[in-house]
Amino acid sequence: MPGNPPVSAVLTNAYARSSNMVAYFLPANLGGFYGQVQYAFNEKNRTSPGVLTPAATDTRSGRFMGGRFGYEQGPLNVAVAFSRNTLLSDYLAGSTLRQDTLNLGASYDLGMAKLFGEVTRIKNRTIVTGLASSTSATSSDVDLTGALFGVNVPVGPGVIRGSYARVRYDYNRPFSGTPDPKASQLALSYVHHLSKRTALYASVARIDNKNGASLSVSGPAYVTGAFTPKRSTGYDFGLRHAF
Repeated sequence: MPGNPPVSAVLTNAYARSSNMVAYFLPANLGGFYGQVQYAFNEKNRTSPGVLTPAATDTRSGRFMGGRFGYEQGPLNVAVAFSRNTLLSDYLAGSTLRQDTLNLGASYDLGMAKLFGEVTRIKNRTIVTGLASSTSATSSDVDLTGALFGVNVPVGPGVIRGSYARVRYDYNRPFSGTPDPKASQLALSYVHHLSKRTALYASVARIDNKNGASLSVSGPAYVTGAFTPKRSTGYDFGLRHAF
């Protein structure tokens, strides 16, 4: 589900692509254990404060570090992943927007069906230092907690897929009296394999918003102005071919 306006856009910096990255993958002969670690360097643009200071003040955005470690044996596959992504950085203002993500996912193949689930925790933090004030401070902007449960059921040459997901926003305002936004999504799809590389697919999804959440199946750009949809439903069908 796309993010509510207070959460940084999914195409910011390392969400779409991480440049200047180095990665290490664990060898494949560890008895079912697997993993990787990654680090992406920022572009290191720097300016000095002054009358003729140029507009470019971004010093750390694009920096990314993360890792994933898991275990797969027989029908069971479980993994934990973490990342730290510097989304925005203003050298002159002395502020940095950082996003930390931690998730745990697992799947189990029963043969007649495959079950899977995931729990994710995202913390957005604005870190204020140096030039912005005489003292350093760290404030938590908004946290998200999400969970997803699903099942894949083979049916002849096809697969029926179903999932249920929930997300809750935490604005860290315990005394405001305003409930935090939350939303849920129910999705169902069918994939019919015509060959090893070609398949027909069809899906339907429905999102229910509560307490001011404004998620939609078509993405955050669909929701503009003061309009906040209570529900959003979408359909998708087509032909897929892997070259």
